[in-house]
Amino acid sequence: MFALTAKKSDITAKILTVSACVLFMFVCANFKIYVSFSPVAITMHTFAVFVLGALLPFRLSLTCFLAYFVHSLVGAPFIGAPIVFLAVGYLLGMIVALYLLDKAKNKMPLVLTLLLAEVCILGLGVLHMQFFLGLKKALVVGVVPYIVGDVLKIFAAYVFIKAAGKLKDQSNTTTV
Repeated sequence: MFALTAKKSDITAKILTVSACVLFMFVCANFKIYVSFSPVAITMHTFAVFVLGALLPFRLSLTCFLAYFVHSLVGAPFIGAPIVFLAVGYLLGMIVALYLLDKAKNKMPLVLTLLLAEVCILGLGVLHMQFFLGLKKALVVGVVPYIVGDVLKIFAAYVFIKAAGKLKDQSNTTTV
């Protein structure tokens, strides 16, 4: 009986975690700056991916990302429908970034991992867009407008992840 109760509470905890992460991604993705020369807005979406990928195991962060994406596909105002088609490469890049962030934990410096994750996101985004726009235009509209914002998001994610790690360490050393 105890094992069954533990499983139910474990499942409940995971459902709550996924729900909270979907909400976090929704809030981050809705900080939007539209640029006239690109079909994809500047958002804090990649910040959310960096944070979830660095703080959660890959399977859980992937579950959160896919739950977020499914909500957007069924009409929730998460990702704009016309943008989804052009953003497929970026979305796939985010999945690769989640994997990279999980696998690189404690194996390489966080800032380097975040930079590589960003390269995956932008690289797959441009790879997909170039089929429709050509490589030069895909780079101009799919990378250049995002460089400064992405550097700032990497910095913000680094600070956030390090702070979360310190909080976790403090809670582990606190005795009651």
